[in-house]
Amino acid sequence: MKYYIIKESMAIQLGVISYRKGNSDAGYLVNQSDLVASVDISTLKEVSREEAIEFVNHLNIKI
Repeated sequence: MKYYIIKESMAIQLGVISYRKGNSDAGYLVNQSDLVASVDISTLKEVSREEAIEFVNHLNIKI
């Protein structure tokens, strides 16, 4: 599975804020199934599974 960190504005457009981890500062962690065909994935930051886990752990520490 591919994971991406996207900006809050895109997360709002995609309607994923209610069920994906993230915030306005760090962005939101989504997977490829959250993205619609019109999203150009070459402009997104792809992260590995390990980086995704670190992202979530970092969010949990700040809460």
